[in-house]
Amino acid sequence: GKLWTDGVVITTKKLVRDIIDKPQKNVNLTFEGDLAETFIPLGSMHADQRLGMEDITSEDLVMLCVDVLQNMLLDLYKAGKNVTFNGLWGNHDRFTEKKEFDPFRTPAMIVYRFLQKMVEDTTIKVNILRDKANIIYSDGVKYVHLHGDSFSEAELKRRALNDIEDGIMLVYITADRHHSKTLELSDRIFWVQVGSFAGQWQFDKSLWMKSN
Repeated sequence: GKLWTDGVVITTKKLVRDIIDKPQKNVNLTFEGDLAETFIPLGSMHADQRLGMEDITSEDLVMLCVDVLQNMLLDLYKAGKNVTFNGLWGNHDRFTEKKEFDPFRTPAMIVYRFLQKMVEDTTIKVNILRDKANIIYSDGVKYVHLHGDSFSEAELKRRALNDIEDGIMLVYITADRHHSKTLELSDRIFWVQVGSFAGQWQFDKSLWMKSN
């Protein structure tokens, strides 16, 4: 059900302008989601998404992703920001577990590898997050980025018993097709759920995706 990519490209440019206008110097960007799943036309997962896109070949789509992300990182860097980019690869938790999913991971991995090479001469950091639970520490906060889109408050509270550390805030970050929300699960423990980056009906007409 994927259509045209202009909405995502335009939104990315707006995001960059907003970040540049902020006084903060340290910028941590983490891409949650399914960068890889639409690249493989004959793949076993969501093949219709790739086939339903505009008339663009897979290699052009890979390079479009590279160009958009590279321009984003370099624009922020040239504006004097200290930039860290974290790429979460694959589709939910399925692509993190089994070796046979490697062909489905490969296009997204190529994008992230391109980015790593292109910014080697800068201070930009490009990390590839490979695990089901990826932990990032920043400014006294422990961020736990979780693959998957079906978490409950009770489940995260149970997990927090092992993840919580003295003196720092714990934030769980998950992705969702439709909804964005922030919940305080308990003292110093939060859950941030991020919605789709694409605008509703602008990019997708089958999954009812939207950005909040």
